[in-house]
Amino acid sequence: YLLILNNVTISDTDFVGKYMGLSIQQSAGGGFWDGYGAFRMKVLANDGSTTPVAKEYLGLRLMDDTFDSINISGQINITPGGNGLGAITGHLQTGNGIPYLYATMSAEWGGTMHGIKLFASVADKLSGSVSLYGLKK
Repeated sequence: YLLILNNVTISDTDFVGKYMGLSIQQSAGGGFWDGYGAFRMKVLANDGSTTPVAKEYLGLRLMDDTFDSINISGQINITPGGNGLGAITGHLQTGNGIPYLYATMSAEWGGTMHGIKLFASVADKLSGSVSLYGLKK
């Protein structure tokens, strides 16, 4: 599957803790789960300095930090695990250095996928366009 994010905006109180990530529906008609407690998103970020910053978030978080309102664009490749081990890899740009200017990320994912959602922390407003390619109905 290929998930394309185009000018997705997170807007809320400036410079407070925010997060955004993926949640996966593991069974038809089931709830969505963000991998919290089982998977970790490993991120290699560039914040505008000369040294890449390694981050690691609990669950399938694409960002989990203190930052201002931002726009995010990029793409995420999702390979379902089925009975084996799959992967989620991505490259995102935020347009500013907080929490990063651009980043590559990866996480393992075991199991099947029946749906995918993009989520943000409860108080945040998430807007923009998200396109998903390859998921069958």
